Amino acid sequence: MFCRVKKSIKEYREWQLKMYTRIEDTFEQRLAGVKAAKQKLEEQIERDSSDTKKTRHNDLGALD
Repeated sequence: MFCRVKKSIKEYREWQLKMYTRIEDTFEQRLAGVKAAKQKLEEQIERDSSDTKKTRHNDLGALD
């Protein structure tokens, strides 16, 4: 059998804090990617809606 050395409460809490910090960093990176994708999508939607308005305006002008 393997003999496992128990960590003290202080060592365990330090390890736990390090683990949570790494998890937090990973989530921050993922969240930054999601925010960037959302912002880009909003820009594309805004661009597409303004292009549609310009096209409709030009189409109406051509009919006059």
